[in-house]
Amino acid sequence: MKIGGIIAEYNPFHNGHKYQIKEFKERYNITHLVVAMSGNFIQRGGPAIIDKFTRANMAVENGVDLVIEIPAYMATQTAEIYARGGILALNSLKCVDLLCFGSEEGNIKKIHEAASVAIGKKGDFEESICNYLNAGDSFPVAREKAILDNLRKKNENVDNKESLEKSDEEEFLRKPNNILGIEYIKELIRLDSNIKPVTIKRLGSEHKNEFLDAKISSATSIRKVIESNLYNGDLGICNIQNHMPYSSYKLLGKYINEGYNPIFDESFYSEICMEVIRSEENLEEYFEVKDGLEKSIRAKISTSDSLEDAVNHISTKAYTKAKVRRCLFNILLGIRKSDIESIKEIYSLPYIRVLGFNDRGKEILKKVKKDMSEVIIGPAKSKKGTEYNKNILYKLMLDFDLRSSNIYYQKACMNNRKLLNKGEIDYIIMHRLFK
Repeated sequence: MKIGGIIAEYNPFHNGHKYQIKEFKERYNITHLVVAMSGNFIQRGGPAIIDKFTRANMAVENGVDLVIEIPAYMATQTAEIYARGGILALNSLKCVDLLCFGSEEGNIKKIHEAASVAIGKKGDFEESICNYLNAGDSFPVAREKAILDNLRKKNENVDNKESLEKSDEEEFLRKPNNILGIEYIKELIRLDSNIKPVTIKRLGSEHKNEFLDAKISSATSIRKVIESNLYNGDLGICNIQNHMPYSSYKLLGKYINEGYNPIFDESFYSEICMEVIRSEENLEEYFEVKDGLEKSIRAKISTSDSLEDAVNHISTKAYTKAKVRRCLFNILLGIRKSDIESIKEIYSLPYIRVLGFNDRGKEILKKVKKDMSEVIIGPAKSKKGTEYNKNILYKLMLDFDLRSSNIYYQKACMNNRKLLNKGEIDYIIMHRLFK
C-alpha cells in the first residue's frame, strides 16, 4: 500500500483536479489516495459554492479514497495557516507517504529551496519581512521580497546555472499555487514530517482566470458562470458540463435540484453588515483586524453597494483585497485573535473529521497508527466523548467546525427550509451520502 495525499478545496471539482489525481497515481504508483479538503468556508475566507459533503462525494467519484476536513479555523485563513491545517490533517494520519500539489512552476527542487529560505532563522527571513512591512508593503509583497533577498544571499557565491533572471524569480513567487507549495513544504519541515512532497505542473487557465478555457478551466471561471446564470434567474448549468467530470456535473445538478442554493461571497453581505454594526466597539478583537482597519470597515461596510464594493473601498496598499475579505468573514464567523493564537502553533490535530470514503478509504483508516488523533465520522457521538469534554482545544475546534457549517447551511437552505427538518446537516448527512 502506497498512500498519497492532496490538499484541496474542489470548489467545485473540475477537469484539472481529475488530471492531477490521475497523474499523481500513475507517476508515483499511488494505490490509495486521501485528500484534506476545506469545509464549507474556504481559504479566501468566504463560502464554498456548494457544500463540503457534495464536494467530497465528487472527489470520491473521481479517484479519491478518503476525504478529511481541514479544521475551519485554519481553512479560512492565509496561505500559511491554510497550508498548516492541510498538512496537519494529513500528517496526523501517520500513514501518508507522498504529498502532491499542483504548481505553476512544476519544479519541486526550486519550490523546496524557497521554502527552506522562508522557514529560516528569526534574525534572517523574519527580520526581512518585518522591515518591508514597516516600509508599508502588504504581507504578500513583503514575503516575496524577503524570499528573494535571502535566495540571492544564499546563491551569490554559488555558481548556479539554474538561477533565473530577477523578473523570472519575482514571477515565480507571485503565482498562487507556487506560494501554497512553499507553505506546504515549510510546514512539512516544521513538523519534521516523513511525508515527501512532489509537484505536478498546473495545466490550463490561470488560477484567477474568470473565463472558461477550451481545455482545463479554473474553478474561478466555473463559479463565475454559475453565479452569472443565477443572477439572470437561470439555474441551468449545462454550459459548464464540458469543464467538469460528468459525475461532478451530475452531483452539482442534483444538489441544485434538491433545493440547495449555490453560495457566493455576496450571499452573506447583509449578515456581515449587521455583525459589523453589532460588534463595532470590539472589531479589533477579530483576527487580522488591526492598525485602524476596524475604523475603515465600520465606515464603509454598511454604506457600500455590495461586498465587492466595500472591499474595494477598504483595501489599501498594506491591506489587500484578499486580506480585507478574510477579515470581513472572520467577523461574520466570529474568528477572534485569541482563537487563532490557540491553534496556529499546534503540532498535531486533536481529531480527524471524515467527509467521505470508499472501501479503499476504509483500508487507509485501518492502517492509521493507534496513537493518532481521534477519527470523527458522526459528531454527535464525539461530543459525548471524554476528549471533547476534557480537551479545551478539541472542543474549541470541533464547536467552530459545526457552528460555521451551520451558518453556511442556513443560507444554502434558505429557499427550502424543509432540507433542515431532519436536523442540522453535519449530524445527518454522513448517513445519507456514505452508507
